[in-house]
Amino acid sequence: MRTLRAAAKLLAFVALTLPLMPVQQLLLWGFPRGARLLPHHYHRAVCRLFGIRLSVTGAALPPGSCLVISNHVSWLDIVILSAVAPLSFVAKREVAG
Repeated sequence: MRTLRAAAKLLAFVALTLPLMPVQQLLLWGFPRGARLLPHHYHRAVCRLFGIRLSVTGAALPPGSCLVISNHVSWLDIVILSAVAPLSFVAKREVAG
């Protein structure tokens, strides 16, 4: 039963992710502001799918530009941070240049 449930969650994840990949690319080309909101809502859906409950302590990010620096530990860090606020992530290699 566990294997079946894990397979169903994986299938749901793939069914959610694959159709949104070209949508995200189209948004990047035509509506850059809208392209930042799609990952936020996508990661919230991924958290719900995998049963991750978010608990935010402290004040929300202020409106406008804000720099968040984080040294993440696992792949879930990006999902969780993006689910909490519409963030853009920069890879370490991009920062070096």
